[in-house]
Amino acid sequence: MLSLDIGYPARVAEENILEMQRRTTHPVFDVNAVSDTETLLKHQEKVVSVHMDARIRGYIMDIVEKTRADVRFRLGVSPRGTLALYASCQALAALRGRNYIVPEDVKELVVPVFSKRVLLKPDYLMKGHTTAEALAGVLESIPMPVLKEKV
Repeated sequence: MLSLDIGYPARVAEENILEMQRRTTHPVFDVNAVSDTETLLKHQEKVVSVHMDARIRGYIMDIVEKTRADVRFRLGVSPRGTLALYASCQALAALRGRNYIVPEDVKELVVPVFSKRVLLKPDYLMKGHTTAEALAGVLESIPMPVLKEKV
């Protein structure tokens, strides 16, 4: 759902990875559960119950439509991308202890969610521009909604 740039591990960490691979079994077989099904379902219910105000929904749609019309993009965000942003915003709000989404959640997640869901035009890429830069430009061109009260 998200594209994150975590970079490369430090040399020592990568050496440890190499050492772990020398074993006769793969380290993935040593992974233990950190939760049970009941707890996971409870958290899923909490996330999907997070509220999105209509003004924020409109803000998301403005962003999506801009990617479809902006001259920098060959391909804009699809409806599946829109759904991915919605679900990501719900998850972020829940992780931050809120049962509602704020515009800042949307702004924070647009680049990680949409980066893999749009295509830049070749001439824009050849000039050295990035998808993140184009998406940031889209965000700058659309005012965030102002919510005075908690939703």
